[in-house]
Amino acid sequence: MWMSPHHKTRHGRLTIGVHVIAGIFCGVLYHWYAGLAVLLFVGFGFFEYWESQVIGDRGHKDMWEGLLGLGIGAFILLLLRLLGDID
Repeated sequence: MWMSPHHKTRHGRLTIGVHVIAGIFCGVLYHWYAGLAVLLFVGFGFFEYWESQVIGDRGHKDMWEGLLGLGIGAFILLLLRLLGDID
């Protein structure tokens, strides 16, 4: 079971998309504002840790969703650089 219990609800499935999209955002943002991208992702990690301590969920699964998005964002940056769209 890779999903946290709160992901099994109707609203919980939305959080999967939000985590992935936020990761993509941080991955793409890194090219222009590296410090901000790192700060946002590290902040997400600290929030997930805190949440896991308070409500006992499995925040590491949320982090994997964020990391998936971060990888997708990094891949998008790589493609844009290889295509010569960004320096």
